[in-house]
Amino acid sequence: MRRSEGRQFQTGSSAKRKSGRRHLARGKVRRGGPDQRSPQRGKPRLSKSRERLSGQSGWFALLGKALLQGACLCEADLSGAQLDDAVLTRADLQKANLRGAGFRHAQLNGADLRGTRLGGAFLVGASLHGADLRGAYLRLAKLDGADLSDANMHDTEGLTQAQLDAAHLSSGTKVPNCLTGAGDAKG
Repeated sequence: MRRSEGRQFQTGSSAKRKSGRRHLARGKVRRGGPDQRSPQRGKPRLSKSRERLSGQSGWFALLGKALLQGACLCEADLSGAQLDDAVLTRADLQKANLRGAGFRHAQLNGADLRGTRLGGAFLVGASLHGADLRGAYLRLAKLDGADLSDANMHDTEGLTQAQLDAAHLSSGTKVPNCLTGAGDAKG
């Protein structure tokens, strides 16, 4: 590991564990380039009990296969981030900007995505079992093959019936009143 600007970055083969997943712990995030941080935003805030990177902007994140279970990423700007195959089980992503982010085959089971901006995000094959998506913005989000079993999608914005039809729903999935979920299907 090396230190840069008070944050640790994991490099080389030590970045991978036996499972082949990269671990993100206490600020191991790569910046997109020098001096992109706004002076008002300061350094990432990290807590000892859970990973915390909230209210941040200007980060360039390649976090494929990252283990972020229970991470606190509320209000983080991870627009365009690549989180394919990442594990974000029970992560707190409230009001995060995840526009255009890649979550292909990611694990978001039980994640708190209330008020999250997911416009144009790629959630193809992602598992969102029991996720809370109330008030999330989902316009043009790709949900093909996504597991939305028991997810709460009440009051989402920009969600269409075609997006729901491409995803896997259960009778416990809560969808906006104007759309039809698995429990409402005739058959």
